[in-house]
Amino acid sequence: MKNKHHILFKTGFIFICLLIVNTLTPLIQAQDLPDLIITDIQVSPEQPDPQEIATVTVTVRNGGQAAAGTFRVTFSANTTLTKEVTGLEPNSTTTVRFSWFGPEGEQVLRVEANPFDDVEESNKDNNVLEKTILVARDPLPDFVVERVIITPQNPLPREETTVEITVKNIGTLASSRALLEVRDDQGVLGRPRIDALEPDQEATVSLTWRPLEGERRLTIKVDDINGQGRIEELDEENNILTQVVTISSIPPTGANLIIRSLSVLPEDAAPGDNVTLTALIANVGEGEAAGFSVKFEADGLPVESVDVDPLAVGEEREVSVNWVANTVGERLIRVKADELGNIIEPDETDNISTQFVQIGETINACGQVIWLELEEEAAEILSGALSLSVEEVHNIFMPLLRLVMEADFADINIRFTLERPFGIFGRMRFISMEPPDSRLGDAPLDINNRNPSDTGRVYVSRFNQSLANAQLVGTRSLGDIAQALAKVASHEVGHTVGLDHDATVTTDTIMSPAFDNQAGSASLFVDANFTEENFVYLRSILPLNCNR
Repeated sequence: MKNKHHILFKTGFIFICLLIVNTLTPLIQAQDLPDLIITDIQVSPEQPDPQEIATVTVTVRNGGQAAAGTFRVTFSANTTLTKEVTGLEPNSTTTVRFSWFGPEGEQVLRVEANPFDDVEESNKDNNVLEKTILVARDPLPDFVVERVIITPQNPLPREETTVEITVKNIGTLASSRALLEVRDDQGVLGRPRIDALEPDQEATVSLTWRPLEGERRLTIKVDDINGQGRIEELDEENNILTQVVTISSIPPTGANLIIRSLSVLPEDAAPGDNVTLTALIANVGEGEAAGFSVKFEADGLPVESVDVDPLAVGEEREVSVNWVANTVGERLIRVKADELGNIIEPDETDNISTQFVQIGETINACGQVIWLELEEEAAEILSGALSLSVEEVHNIFMPLLRLVMEADFADINIRFTLERPFGIFGRMRFISMEPPDSRLGDAPLDINNRNPSDTGRVYVSRFNQSLANAQLVGTRSLGDIAQALAKVASHEVGHTVGLDHDATVTTDTIMSPAFDNQAGSASLFVDANFTEENFVYLRSILPLNCNR
Protein backbone atom coordinates (compact mmCIF):
# COMPACT_ATOMS: atom_id res chain seq x y z
CA MET A 1 0.00 0.00 0.00
CA LYS A 2 2.84 2.34 0.81
CA ASN A 3 4.31 1.89 -2.68
CA LYS A 4 0.86 2.43 -4.16
CA HIS A 5 0.36 5.66 -2.23
CA HIS A 6 3.85 6.73 -3.10
CA ILE A 7 3.20 6.15 -6.79
CA LEU A 8 -0.08 8.11 -6.60
CA PHE A 9 1.68 10.93 -4.80
CA LYS A 10 4.42 11.11 -7.42
CA THR A 11 1.90 10.97 -10.25
CA GLY A 12 -0.17 13.77 -8.69
CA PHE A 13 2.91 15.87 -8.10
CA ILE A 14 4.00 15.49 -11.73
CA PHE A 15 0.49 16.42 -12.91
CA ILE A 16 0.45 19.56 -10.79
CA CYS A 17 3.89 20.55 -12.05
CA LEU A 18 2.80 20.08 -15.64
CA LEU A 19 -0.32 22.13 -14.94
CA ILE A 20 1.76 24.96 -13.46
CA VAL A 21 4.21 24.87 -16.37
CA ASN A 22 1.39 24.94 -18.93
CA THR A 23 -0.24 27.85 -17.10
CA LEU A 24 2.94 29.90 -16.83
CA THR A 25 4.23 29.25 -20.36
CA PRO A 26 1.98 31.89 -22.07
CA LEU A 27 2.94 34.39 -19.39
CA ILE A 28 6.60 33.69 -19.93
CA GLN A 29 6.15 33.88 -23.73
CA ALA A 30 4.09 37.10 -23.41
CA GLN A 31 7.03 38.77 -21.79
CA ASP A 32 9.01 38.16 -24.98
CA LEU A 33 6.46 39.54 -27.51
CA PRO A 34 5.39 43.03 -28.57
CA ASP A 35 1.88 44.32 -27.91
CA LEU A 36 0.69 46.97 -30.37
CA ILE A 37 -2.04 49.28 -29.08
CA ILE A 38 -3.82 52.18 -30.77
CA THR A 39 -4.00 54.73 -27.96
CA ASP A 40 -5.31 57.87 -29.66
CA ILE A 41 -6.88 59.32 -32.82
CA GLN A 42 -6.75 63.05 -33.49
CA VAL A 43 -8.39 64.82 -36.45
CA SER A 44 -7.41 68.26 -37.71
CA PRO A 45 -9.60 70.19 -38.22
CA GLU A 46 -11.79 68.60 -35.55
CA GLN A 47 -14.94 69.17 -37.62
CA PRO A 48 -13.93 69.21 -41.29
CA ASP A 49 -16.17 70.49 -44.04
CA PRO A 50 -17.50 67.91 -46.51
CA GLN A 51 -14.69 66.90 -48.89
CA GLU A 52 -12.20 69.05 -46.97
CA ILE A 53 -8.85 67.31 -46.56
CA ALA A 54 -8.24 66.51 -42.88
CA THR A 55 -5.15 65.08 -41.18
CA VAL A 56 -5.83 62.01 -39.05
CA THR A 57 -2.99 61.44 -36.55
CA VAL A 58 -2.88 58.00 -34.95
CA THR A 59 -0.77 57.15 -31.91
CA VAL A 60 0.51 53.56 -31.69
CA ARG A 61 2.13 52.19 -28.53
CA ASN A 62 4.12 49.01 -28.03
CA GLY A 63 3.06 47.84 -24.58
CA GLY A 64 4.85 44.50 -24.86
CA GLN A 65 8.25 43.30 -23.70
CA ALA A 66 9.87 42.88 -27.12
CA ALA A 67 10.52 45.15 -30.07
CA ALA A 68 8.09 45.00 -32.97
CA GLY A 69 9.45 44.66 -36.47
CA THR A 70 7.88 46.27 -39.52
CA PHE A 71 4.08 46.27 -39.38
CA ARG A 72 1.18 48.07 -41.03
CA VAL A 73 -1.60 50.33 -39.74
CA THR A 74 -4.93 50.73 -41.54
CA PHE A 75 -7.37 53.60 -41.41
CA SER A 76 -10.96 52.97 -42.51
CA ALA A 77 -13.92 55.29 -42.97
CA ASN A 78 -15.50 55.86 -46.39
CA THR A 79 -12.21 54.54 -47.75
CA THR A 80 -9.33 52.36 -46.49
CA LEU A 81 -5.75 53.61 -46.28
CA THR A 82 -2.63 51.73 -45.14
CA LYS A 83 0.70 53.00 -43.80
CA GLU A 84 3.82 51.04 -42.86
CA VAL A 85 5.73 51.42 -39.58
CA THR A 86 9.35 50.24 -39.76
CA GLY A 87 9.56 49.13 -36.13
CA LEU A 88 8.71 50.04 -32.53
CA GLU A 89 10.67 49.40 -29.32
CA PRO A 90 8.99 48.23 -26.08
CA ASN A 91 7.21 50.99 -24.10
CA SER A 92 7.61 53.37 -27.07
CA THR A 93 5.05 55.23 -29.15
CA THR A 94 4.94 56.46 -32.73
CA THR A 95 2.49 58.49 -34.77
CA VAL A 96 1.05 57.65 -38.16
CA ARG A 97 -0.70 60.32 -40.26
CA PHE A 98 -3.37 59.84 -42.90
CA SER A 99 -4.83 62.48 -45.23
CA TRP A 100 -8.56 61.92 -45.57
CA PHE A 101 -11.75 63.64 -46.73
CA GLY A 102 -15.24 62.40 -46.17
CA PRO A 103 -18.87 63.08 -47.04
CA GLU A 104 -21.17 65.14 -44.88
CA GLY A 105 -22.59 63.49 -41.77
CA GLU A 106 -21.43 61.45 -38.80
CA GLN A 107 -18.36 59.38 -39.70
CA VAL A 108 -16.83 56.48 -37.75
CA LEU A 109 -13.04 56.39 -38.09
CA ARG A 110 -11.57 52.94 -37.44
CA VAL A 111 -7.83 52.39 -36.99
CA GLU A 112 -6.17 48.99 -36.59
CA ALA A 113 -2.55 48.16 -35.86
CA ASN A 114 -1.04 45.05 -37.38
CA PRO A 115 -4.19 43.99 -39.27
CA PHE A 116 -2.25 41.62 -41.53
CA ASP A 117 -0.35 39.91 -38.67
CA ASP A 118 2.99 41.26 -39.85
CA VAL A 119 4.38 40.62 -36.33
CA GLU A 120 3.40 38.17 -33.60
CA GLU A 121 1.86 39.86 -30.55
CA SER A 122 1.03 38.93 -26.99
CA ASN A 123 -2.46 40.44 -27.29
CA LYS A 124 -4.47 41.11 -30.45
CA ASP A 125 -7.60 42.32 -28.66
CA ASN A 126 -6.36 45.88 -28.18
CA ASN A 127 -5.27 46.65 -31.76
CA VAL A 128 -8.40 48.55 -32.79
CA LEU A 129 -9.65 52.00 -31.84
CA GLU A 130 -12.65 53.86 -33.23
CA LYS A 131 -13.61 57.53 -33.12
CA THR A 132 -16.81 59.20 -34.27
CA ILE A 133 -16.59 62.69 -35.77
CA LEU A 134 -19.03 65.02 -37.48
CA VAL A 135 -18.27 66.16 -41.02
CA ALA A 136 -20.32 69.32 -41.49
CA ARG A 137 -20.00 72.84 -42.69
CA ASP A 138 -19.72 75.61 -40.16
CA PRO A 139 -22.99 77.49 -39.76
CA LEU A 140 -22.91 80.09 -42.54
CA PRO A 141 -25.41 81.95 -44.70
CA ASP A 142 -25.76 81.11 -48.39
CA PHE A 143 -27.44 83.44 -50.89
CA VAL A 144 -29.15 82.29 -54.07
CA VAL A 145 -31.24 84.18 -56.62
CA GLU A 146 -34.49 82.32 -56.13
CA ARG A 147 -36.53 83.78 -59.02
CA VAL A 148 -36.79 86.69 -61.46
CA ILE A 149 -40.14 88.06 -62.67
CA ILE A 150 -40.25 90.47 -65.62
CA THR A 151 -43.34 92.65 -66.11
CA PRO A 152 -44.61 92.89 -68.78
CA GLN A 153 -43.65 89.34 -69.71
CA ASN A 154 -42.74 90.33 -73.29
CA PRO A 155 -41.59 93.94 -73.11
CA LEU A 156 -41.28 96.07 -76.21
CA PRO A 157 -37.95 97.76 -76.99
CA ARG A 158 -37.31 100.62 -74.53
CA GLU A 159 -40.62 99.96 -72.77
CA GLU A 160 -40.52 100.64 -69.02
CA THR A 161 -40.17 97.18 -67.51
CA THR A 162 -40.13 96.02 -63.90
CA VAL A 163 -37.58 93.41 -62.90
CA GLU A 164 -38.54 91.77 -59.61
CA ILE A 165 -35.77 89.69 -58.00
CA THR A 166 -36.16 87.37 -55.03
CA VAL A 167 -33.08 86.41 -53.03
CA LYS A 168 -33.10 83.60 -50.46
CA ASN A 169 -30.74 82.59 -47.66
CA ILE A 170 -30.53 78.80 -47.99
CA GLY A 171 -27.70 78.60 -45.45
CA THR A 172 -27.69 77.68 -41.77
CA LEU A 173 -26.89 81.09 -40.27
CA ALA A 174 -28.41 84.54 -40.51
CA SER A 175 -26.71 86.90 -42.95
CA SER A 176 -25.75 90.53 -42.70
CA ARG A 177 -26.85 93.05 -45.34
CA ALA A 178 -25.81 92.16 -48.86
CA LEU A 179 -25.44 93.91 -52.19
CA LEU A 180 -27.34 92.90 -55.32
CA GLU A 181 -25.90 93.90 -58.70
CA VAL A 182 -28.16 93.74 -61.77
CA ARG A 183 -26.78 94.35 -65.26
CA ASP A 184 -27.66 93.73 -68.88
CA ASP A 185 -25.51 93.82 -72.01
CA GLN A 186 -25.29 97.61 -71.84
CA GLY A 187 -24.17 97.97 -68.21
CA VAL A 188 -25.33 98.08 -64.60
CA LEU A 189 -29.09 98.60 -64.04
CA GLY A 190 -28.84 98.99 -60.29
CA ARG A 191 -27.24 97.87 -57.02
CA PRO A 192 -30.03 97.52 -54.45
CA ARG A 193 -29.30 96.37 -50.89
CA ILE A 194 -30.69 93.20 -49.35
CA ASP A 195 -31.48 93.38 -45.64
CA ALA A 196 -30.22 90.70 -43.24
CA LEU A 197 -31.89 87.34 -43.85
CA GLU A 198 -32.52 84.49 -41.43
CA PRO A 199 -32.04 80.92 -42.76
CA ASP A 200 -34.80 80.07 -45.32
CA GLN A 201 -35.90 83.72 -45.40
CA GLU A 202 -36.47 85.57 -48.69
CA ALA A 203 -36.28 89.21 -49.74
CA THR A 204 -37.62 90.78 -52.93
CA VAL A 205 -36.37 93.93 -54.63
CA SER A 206 -37.53 95.67 -57.81
CA LEU A 207 -35.95 97.98 -60.33
CA THR A 208 -36.85 99.57 -63.65
CA TRP A 209 -35.40 98.44 -66.97
CA ARG A 210 -35.77 99.90 -70.46
CA PRO A 211 -34.31 97.09 -72.60
CA LEU A 212 -32.99 97.43 -76.12
CA GLU A 213 -34.27 95.22 -78.94
CA GLY A 214 -32.82 91.73 -79.38
CA GLU A 215 -31.66 89.01 -77.03
CA ARG A 216 -30.69 90.69 -73.78
CA ARG A 217 -28.86 88.96 -70.96
CA LEU A 218 -29.79 89.88 -67.42
CA THR A 219 -26.99 89.00 -65.00
CA ILE A 220 -27.77 89.13 -61.29
CA LYS A 221 -25.09 88.81 -58.62
CA VAL A 222 -25.75 88.77 -54.89
CA ASP A 223 -23.08 89.47 -52.27
CA ASP A 224 -20.51 90.24 -54.94
CA ILE A 225 -18.74 93.58 -54.86
CA ASN A 226 -15.99 93.63 -57.51
CA GLY A 227 -15.68 89.88 -57.19
CA GLN A 228 -14.77 90.01 -53.49
CA GLY A 229 -17.87 88.47 -51.87
CA ARG A 230 -18.02 90.38 -48.58
CA ILE A 231 -20.04 87.78 -46.69
CA GLU A 232 -18.56 84.35 -46.09
CA GLU A 233 -20.97 81.71 -47.37
CA LEU A 234 -21.41 77.97 -47.59
CA ASP A 235 -21.14 78.17 -51.38
CA GLU A 236 -19.68 81.21 -53.13
CA GLU A 237 -20.40 79.84 -56.61
CA ASN A 238 -24.23 79.93 -56.57
CA ASN A 239 -24.60 83.72 -56.27
CA ILE A 240 -24.96 84.44 -59.99
CA LEU A 241 -27.94 84.01 -62.30
CA THR A 242 -27.91 84.84 -66.03
CA GLN A 243 -31.23 84.95 -67.86
CA VAL A 244 -31.73 85.52 -71.60
CA VAL A 245 -34.74 87.74 -72.42
CA THR A 246 -35.93 88.33 -75.99
CA ILE A 247 -37.01 91.96 -76.56
CA SER A 248 -38.95 92.39 -79.79
CA SER A 249 -41.48 94.74 -81.39
CA ILE A 250 -43.03 91.69 -83.06
CA PRO A 251 -45.84 90.25 -80.89
CA PRO A 252 -45.45 86.56 -79.99
CA THR A 253 -47.29 84.27 -82.40
CA GLY A 254 -46.41 80.92 -80.87
CA ALA A 255 -43.69 80.32 -83.45
CA ASN A 256 -40.88 78.01 -82.37
CA LEU A 257 -37.78 77.62 -84.54
CA ILE A 258 -35.51 74.59 -84.28
CA ILE A 259 -32.39 73.35 -86.08
CA ARG A 260 -33.35 69.92 -87.42
CA SER A 261 -29.88 69.11 -88.74
CA LEU A 262 -26.43 70.56 -89.38
CA SER A 263 -24.14 69.02 -92.00
CA VAL A 264 -20.54 69.71 -93.02
CA LEU A 265 -19.34 68.60 -96.48
CA PRO A 266 -16.89 67.25 -97.42
CA GLU A 267 -16.43 65.30 -94.20
CA ASP A 268 -12.70 64.80 -94.85
CA ALA A 269 -11.76 68.41 -95.60
CA ALA A 270 -8.13 69.53 -95.43
CA PRO A 271 -6.82 72.99 -94.49
CA GLY A 272 -7.57 75.43 -97.33
CA ASP A 273 -10.54 73.45 -98.69
CA ASN A 274 -13.93 75.04 -99.33
CA VAL A 275 -16.51 73.50 -97.02
CA THR A 276 -20.30 73.73 -97.27
CA LEU A 277 -22.19 74.23 -94.00
CA THR A 278 -25.90 73.41 -94.27
CA ALA A 279 -28.62 73.83 -91.63
CA LEU A 280 -32.20 72.63 -91.89
CA ILE A 281 -34.49 75.10 -90.04
CA ALA A 282 -38.08 74.22 -89.08
CA ASN A 283 -40.97 76.02 -87.39
CA VAL A 284 -42.53 73.52 -84.97
CA GLY A 285 -44.61 76.09 -83.10
CA GLU A 286 -48.25 77.10 -83.29
CA GLY A 287 -47.89 80.31 -85.32
CA GLU A 288 -45.98 81.78 -88.23
CA ALA A 289 -42.37 82.84 -87.72
CA ALA A 290 -41.62 86.27 -89.16
CA GLY A 291 -38.50 86.68 -91.29
CA PHE A 292 -35.26 86.06 -89.44
CA SER A 293 -31.54 85.57 -89.98
CA VAL A 294 -29.44 82.43 -89.50
CA LYS A 295 -25.86 82.88 -88.30
CA PHE A 296 -23.04 80.39 -88.93
CA GLU A 297 -19.87 80.47 -86.81
CA ALA A 298 -16.64 78.49 -86.76
CA ASP A 299 -14.61 78.40 -83.55
CA GLY A 300 -16.52 81.36 -82.13
CA LEU A 301 -15.91 83.57 -85.17
CA PRO A 302 -18.65 84.57 -87.66
CA VAL A 303 -18.73 82.83 -91.04
CA GLU A 304 -21.87 84.31 -92.59
CA SER A 305 -25.46 85.31 -91.78
CA VAL A 306 -28.33 84.43 -94.11
CA ASP A 307 -31.77 86.08 -94.17
CA VAL A 308 -34.72 83.67 -94.22
CA ASP A 309 -38.26 84.52 -95.32
CA PRO A 310 -41.18 83.86 -92.93
CA LEU A 311 -41.84 80.21 -92.06
CA ALA A 312 -45.37 78.88 -91.72
CA VAL A 313 -46.26 76.33 -89.06
CA GLY A 314 -44.62 73.00 -89.94
CA GLU A 315 -42.54 74.50 -92.75
CA GLU A 316 -38.82 73.72 -93.19
CA ARG A 317 -36.05 75.53 -95.04
CA GLU A 318 -32.47 74.59 -95.88
CA VAL A 319 -29.77 77.26 -95.50
CA SER A 320 -26.16 76.86 -96.71
CA VAL A 321 -22.95 78.92 -96.56
CA ASN A 322 -19.35 78.36 -97.67
CA TRP A 323 -16.48 78.21 -95.21
CA VAL A 324 -12.73 77.86 -95.78
CA ALA A 325 -11.17 75.57 -93.20
CA ASN A 326 -7.76 77.14 -92.59
CA THR A 327 -6.64 75.33 -89.45
CA VAL A 328 -5.86 71.65 -88.93
CA GLY A 329 -7.45 69.74 -86.08
CA GLU A 330 -10.81 69.79 -84.31
CA ARG A 331 -13.07 72.74 -85.23
CA LEU A 332 -16.45 73.67 -83.75
CA ILE A 333 -19.26 74.73 -86.08
CA ARG A 334 -22.23 76.57 -84.54
CA VAL A 335 -25.44 77.71 -86.21
CA LYS A 336 -28.16 79.86 -84.66
CA ALA A 337 -31.61 80.62 -86.04
CA ASP A 338 -33.10 84.04 -85.27
CA GLU A 339 -29.65 85.52 -84.72
CA LEU A 340 -30.95 88.94 -83.61
CA GLY A 341 -33.60 87.59 -81.25
CA ASN A 342 -36.56 89.19 -83.05
CA ILE A 343 -38.93 86.24 -82.58
CA ILE A 344 -40.33 85.57 -79.12
CA GLU A 345 -40.44 81.79 -78.71
CA PRO A 346 -41.55 79.38 -75.99
CA ASP A 347 -38.12 77.70 -76.16
CA GLU A 348 -35.06 79.67 -77.23
CA THR A 349 -32.54 76.89 -76.50
CA ASP A 350 -33.38 74.74 -79.56
CA ASN A 351 -32.46 77.54 -82.00
CA ILE A 352 -28.81 76.49 -81.75
CA SER A 353 -26.91 73.47 -83.06
CA THR A 354 -23.20 72.66 -82.90
CA GLN A 355 -20.96 70.07 -84.51
CA PHE A 356 -17.30 69.15 -84.12
CA VAL A 357 -15.43 68.48 -87.36
CA GLN A 358 -11.91 67.20 -87.99
CA ILE A 359 -9.89 69.16 -90.54
CA GLY A 360 -6.83 67.43 -91.96
CA GLU A 361 -5.01 64.37 -90.66
CA THR A 362 -5.14 63.28 -87.05
CA ILE A 363 -2.06 63.97 -84.94
CA ASN A 364 0.94 61.67 -85.42
CA ALA A 365 2.71 59.53 -82.81
CA CYS A 366 5.14 62.31 -81.80
CA GLY A 367 2.37 64.74 -80.91
CA GLN A 368 0.54 65.67 -77.73
CA VAL A 369 -3.25 65.98 -77.42
CA ILE A 370 -4.65 68.15 -74.62
CA TRP A 371 -8.31 68.30 -73.67
CA LEU A 372 -9.48 71.76 -72.56
CA GLU A 373 -11.99 70.49 -70.01
CA LEU A 374 -14.43 73.15 -68.78
CA GLU A 375 -16.15 72.19 -65.53
CA GLU A 376 -19.85 73.08 -65.59
CA GLU A 377 -19.66 75.20 -62.42
CA ALA A 378 -16.72 77.09 -63.93
CA ALA A 379 -18.82 77.68 -67.06
CA GLU A 380 -21.53 79.20 -64.86
CA ILE A 381 -18.98 81.56 -63.26
CA LEU A 382 -17.83 82.71 -66.70
CA SER A 383 -21.46 83.02 -67.79
CA GLY A 384 -22.18 85.51 -65.03
CA ALA A 385 -18.90 87.37 -65.42
CA LEU A 386 -19.16 87.78 -69.20
CA SER A 387 -22.95 88.15 -69.53
CA LEU A 388 -23.09 85.07 -71.75
CA SER A 389 -25.29 82.02 -71.59
CA VAL A 390 -23.57 78.82 -70.47
CA GLU A 391 -24.04 77.55 -74.04
CA GLU A 392 -22.19 80.60 -75.38
CA VAL A 393 -19.38 80.06 -72.88
CA HIS A 394 -18.92 76.50 -74.16
CA ASN A 395 -19.42 77.17 -77.88
CA ILE A 396 -18.15 80.74 -78.44
CA PHE A 397 -15.80 81.73 -75.60
CA MET A 398 -13.92 78.44 -75.28
CA PRO A 399 -13.28 78.10 -79.06
CA LEU A 400 -11.90 81.67 -79.05
CA LEU A 401 -9.65 80.70 -76.14
CA ARG A 402 -8.46 77.63 -78.02
CA LEU A 403 -7.55 79.73 -81.08
CA VAL A 404 -5.24 81.82 -78.88
CA MET A 405 -3.59 78.71 -77.45
CA GLU A 406 -3.11 77.25 -80.94
CA ALA A 407 -1.40 80.47 -81.98
CA ASP A 408 0.79 80.30 -78.85
CA PHE A 409 1.95 76.79 -79.82
CA ALA A 410 2.22 77.45 -83.57
CA ASP A 411 4.45 74.92 -85.41
CA ILE A 412 4.52 72.69 -82.31
CA ASN A 413 3.07 69.18 -82.60
CA ILE A 414 0.29 69.75 -80.10
CA ARG A 415 -3.50 69.69 -80.54
CA PHE A 416 -6.14 71.16 -78.26
CA THR A 417 -9.65 69.69 -78.14
CA LEU A 418 -12.92 70.85 -76.58
CA GLU A 419 -14.49 67.42 -77.01
CA ARG A 420 -13.07 64.61 -74.89
CA PRO A 421 -10.57 62.78 -77.12
CA PHE A 422 -9.79 59.07 -77.38
CA GLY A 423 -6.54 57.36 -76.47
CA ILE A 424 -3.78 59.02 -74.44
CA PHE A 425 -4.20 62.73 -73.79
CA GLY A 426 -3.39 65.42 -71.26
CA ARG A 427 -5.92 67.69 -69.59
CA MET A 428 -6.12 71.35 -68.82
CA ARG A 429 -9.06 71.63 -66.43
CA PHE A 430 -10.88 74.95 -66.03
CA ILE A 431 -12.37 74.58 -62.56
CA SER A 432 -14.50 76.56 -60.09
CA MET A 433 -12.60 75.46 -56.98
CA GLU A 434 -10.87 78.19 -54.99
CA PRO A 435 -7.07 77.77 -55.03
CA PRO A 436 -5.17 77.55 -51.71
CA ASP A 437 -3.45 80.89 -52.41
CA SER A 438 -3.44 83.65 -55.04
CA ARG A 439 -2.53 81.36 -57.94
CA LEU A 440 -4.40 81.47 -61.23
CA GLY A 441 -3.34 77.96 -62.23
CA ASP A 442 -0.99 75.10 -61.49
CA ALA A 443 0.43 72.05 -63.24
CA PRO A 444 3.18 69.46 -62.75
CA LEU A 445 6.58 70.21 -64.28
CA ASP A 446 7.11 67.22 -66.59
CA ILE A 447 10.61 67.50 -68.09
CA ASN A 448 10.68 66.00 -71.62
CA ASN A 449 6.96 65.27 -71.39
CA ARG A 450 7.50 61.79 -69.99
CA ASN A 451 3.85 61.53 -68.94
CA PRO A 452 1.56 62.67 -71.79
CA SER A 453 -1.44 62.23 -69.47
CA ASP A 454 -0.51 65.09 -67.12
CA THR A 455 -3.33 67.29 -65.76
CA GLY A 456 -3.08 71.02 -65.16
CA ARG A 457 -5.65 73.38 -63.67
CA VAL A 458 -6.87 76.92 -64.28
CA TYR A 459 -8.81 78.50 -61.39
CA VAL A 460 -11.69 80.31 -63.09
CA SER A 461 -13.02 81.78 -59.84
CA ARG A 462 -9.67 83.45 -59.10
CA PHE A 463 -9.37 84.65 -62.70
CA ASN A 464 -12.85 86.17 -62.41
CA GLN A 465 -11.78 87.98 -59.23
CA SER A 466 -8.67 89.26 -60.98
CA LEU A 467 -10.73 90.72 -63.82
CA ALA A 468 -13.17 92.32 -61.39
CA ASN A 469 -10.40 93.75 -59.19
CA ALA A 470 -8.79 95.35 -62.23
CA GLN A 471 -12.27 96.55 -63.37
CA LEU A 472 -11.65 95.08 -66.81
CA VAL A 473 -15.00 93.33 -67.35
CA GLY A 474 -17.13 95.50 -69.64
CA THR A 475 -14.14 97.46 -70.91
CA ARG A 476 -12.56 94.63 -72.92
CA SER A 477 -13.88 92.56 -75.81
CA LEU A 478 -14.77 88.90 -75.45
CA GLY A 479 -11.72 88.06 -77.55
CA ASP A 480 -9.48 90.03 -75.18
CA ILE A 481 -10.80 88.15 -72.15
CA ALA A 482 -10.45 84.83 -73.98
CA GLN A 483 -6.84 85.76 -74.71
CA ALA A 484 -6.20 86.62 -71.06
CA LEU A 485 -7.46 83.26 -69.80
CA ALA A 486 -5.74 81.44 -72.68
CA LYS A 487 -2.34 82.85 -71.66
CA VAL A 488 -2.79 81.39 -68.18
CA ALA A 489 -3.74 78.01 -69.70
CA SER A 490 -0.80 78.11 -72.17
CA HIS A 491 1.55 78.81 -69.24
CA GLU A 492 0.29 75.72 -67.38
CA VAL A 493 0.44 73.58 -70.55
CA GLY A 494 4.06 74.68 -70.83
CA HIS A 495 4.73 73.16 -67.41
CA THR A 496 3.07 69.86 -68.35
CA VAL A 497 5.45 69.42 -71.30
CA GLY A 498 8.54 70.46 -69.34
CA LEU A 499 8.94 74.26 -69.51
CA ASP A 500 10.02 75.87 -66.24
CA HIS A 501 9.59 79.54 -65.37
CA ASP A 502 11.57 82.15 -67.27
CA ALA A 503 13.78 84.40 -65.22
CA THR A 504 11.72 87.48 -66.00
CA VAL A 505 8.76 88.38 -63.77
CA THR A 506 7.03 90.53 -66.39
CA THR A 507 4.16 89.31 -68.57
CA ASP A 508 6.13 89.66 -71.81
CA THR A 509 6.70 85.91 -71.98
CA ILE A 510 4.21 83.12 -71.40
CA MET A 511 6.45 81.23 -68.97
CA SER A 512 6.88 84.29 -66.74
CA PRO A 513 6.03 83.54 -63.07
CA ALA A 514 3.50 86.40 -63.26
CA PHE A 515 1.09 84.14 -65.16
CA ASP A 516 0.94 81.79 -62.18
CA ASN A 517 -0.68 84.19 -59.75
CA GLN A 518 -3.09 87.01 -59.31
CA ALA A 519 -0.32 89.58 -58.98
CA GLY A 520 0.01 89.67 -62.75
CA SER A 521 -3.71 90.13 -63.39
CA ALA A 522 -3.48 93.82 -64.27
CA SER A 523 -1.23 92.93 -67.23
CA LEU A 524 -3.04 89.80 -68.38
CA PHE A 525 -3.97 91.36 -71.71
CA VAL A 526 -0.37 91.72 -72.85
CA ASP A 527 0.14 89.57 -75.94
CA ALA A 528 2.82 87.39 -74.39
CA ASN A 529 4.65 84.68 -76.34
CA PHE A 530 7.07 81.85 -75.73
CA THR A 531 10.75 82.76 -76.00
CA GLU A 532 12.87 81.36 -78.80
CA GLU A 533 14.56 79.09 -76.23
CA ASN A 534 11.11 77.80 -75.28
CA PHE A 535 10.30 77.06 -78.93
CA VAL A 536 13.61 75.24 -79.49
CA TYR A 537 12.80 72.94 -76.58
CA LEU A 538 9.15 72.43 -77.63
CA ARG A 539 10.12 71.54 -81.19
CA SER A 540 12.68 69.04 -79.89
CA ILE A 541 10.18 67.09 -77.78
CA LEU A 542 7.09 67.57 -80.01
CA PRO A 543 8.40 67.57 -83.59
CA LEU A 544 5.95 67.96 -86.46
CA ASN A 545 7.94 65.49 -88.58
CA CYS A 546 7.74 62.18 -86.78
CA ASN A 547 9.97 59.14 -87.36
CA ARG A 548 8.07 56.90 -84.98
